[in-house]
Amino acid sequence: MSSTFSFTNPDSEYSHKICSNVILHLHRTNHAVAILSFTDEMGNKVDIPTVFRVYTKDYQTNKEVIQKPIDNIYALCWSDNYTIAFNNQTILEIKNNRNWDIVQK
Repeated sequence: MSSTFSFTNPDSEYSHKICSNVILHLHRTNHAVAILSFTDEMGNKVDIPTVFRVYTKDYQTNKEVIQKPIDNIYALCWSDNYTIAFNNQTILEIKNNRNWDIVQK
């Protein structure tokens, strides 16, 4: 299943239940950054599960680069692609789809 998350829409949000008691939330903070955080089913903030990983690929070496959270959130930039893993299984891939429209005059 595919969804769209737009950095041009100020209300852009995405949620994904990753296990019985943890929901992943992605929401836009500005035109270039989104925050990935976690809640329980009641909406209470929870710690990042220990078996959760966010990573990108180094453009030169193609090696995985693990992202580090700050204060129990991940800050994600629009310009990178991300892989989200839970229990060493990929559960989400976030692909950069920001495009330029070039109009020849």
